[in-house]
Amino acid sequence: MSAVGMNHDEMQRLNFLMIDDETRKALGEFVPALKELLPSILDAFYSHLRKHPEMMKFFSSDSRVSHAKSAQFDHWMKLFSGRFDADYFASVKKVGLTHSRIGLEPRWYIGGYTFTLSILLDAATRQHRSMLHPEAARQKLASLLRAINQAVMLDMDLAISVYLEENKATLDRKMDQLAADFSGSVLGIVQNVNGKADELSITADTMSASAEETNRQAIAVAAAAEQASQNVQTVASAAEELSTSIREITVQVTRSSDLSNRAVADGARTNELLAALASAANNIGTVVGLINDIANQTNLLALNATIEAARAGEAGKGFAVVANEVKQLATQTARATGDIKGQVTEMQTVTDGAIGAIKSVLSGVSDMNEICTLIAAAVEEQAAATREIARNVDQAAAGTREVALNISGVTAASTETGHALVHVQQAAGNLNSQSVALQNEVDTFLKSIKAS
Repeated sequence: MSAVGMNHDEMQRLNFLMIDDETRKALGEFVPALKELLPSILDAFYSHLRKHPEMMKFFSSDSRVSHAKSAQFDHWMKLFSGRFDADYFASVKKVGLTHSRIGLEPRWYIGGYTFTLSILLDAATRQHRSMLHPEAARQKLASLLRAINQAVMLDMDLAISVYLEENKATLDRKMDQLAADFSGSVLGIVQNVNGKADELSITADTMSASAEETNRQAIAVAAAAEQASQNVQTVASAAEELSTSIREITVQVTRSSDLSNRAVADGARTNELLAALASAANNIGTVVGLINDIANQTNLLALNATIEAARAGEAGKGFAVVANEVKQLATQTARATGDIKGQVTEMQTVTDGAIGAIKSVLSGVSDMNEICTLIAAAVEEQAAATREIARNVDQAAAGTREVALNISGVTAASTETGHALVHVQQAAGNLNSQSVALQNEVDTFLKSIKAS
């Protein structure tokens, strides 16, 4: 047996199947008969395939069938040439690769070998019948049948081996690609989960610190709100006291305004009376002046009467006495009217002073009344401002109570958030541990894939 062009595996297969020179010779002698029989065998085989639709899907057209027949014919001729050279091994490898590529399972290939082999064995048996030399014919037939079986088994072994090796190589490539894809996706996810777990842990720590700070600030705000509430209550009390004082001031100012108005009225009436008194004094002065004039004239008349009585002598003595009495009365009247005039003048002076004083008092009372009016207006404005302050204080008190309630809620929420964040931190730690465990499992899985 020539070993030229064979590798160790090919030689080992030939040796194991005991393919020797005798096998080669028997196969070569059968080539003319095979060349004649093979076209009809292939026709019969493809007619048989048409009964199995699952096989005909590989041969969807007559051109594909013709191409397959031609390729099979060439391959069988190379097989039965008995050379088992590089050309044959390349051909059988092509058969196995083609079957692997199109997905033709070995069971169909073995069935095809069985179909062809049975016809070949029948043909070989018919070919080696001899009545003259039956023993020689039997030995030659046995040698040919053995050679046909050896060749067909070798060819089937090689084709199926190539098929399986190629399938394994394809599977290995797919597994490698799957492992690579799996590694790229799952490990990426694991790393991403790991990163997110770390970020979650950091965020939880930050939020926990923020929650603690919020809690501290909430407590501080609650204390400030409590202090503000106390201050608001103090302001409210002060505003109430101020409002009471303003009401009292309003009462006093109103009373003062009433008194000043009454004083103005009384002063006006007094002023009117004094004006009437002054007018009466003026009238009295006029009358007194008239009386004084009369007294002066009477005195002149009495003086004239005395002079005339003196001229009359004794006859005029009585008239002189009367004239003297009249003169004395006139003098007394003049003195009395002078006294009255002095009293009237003094009364007029006092009356004028009283009128001026009353006018001054009335002016002061009027000013005081205006001041009381201004005070009343200011007090009313202050009262309105105080009412507004009281209203704002009530709103502020309500606001501080609302703030206190909200701060209590914030404190409770921040405390609850802190508790929740503890669970989040624990969950982040567990997630990190699980991602590490998952990564280890993935690494183990990938190693097992690569090892297989």
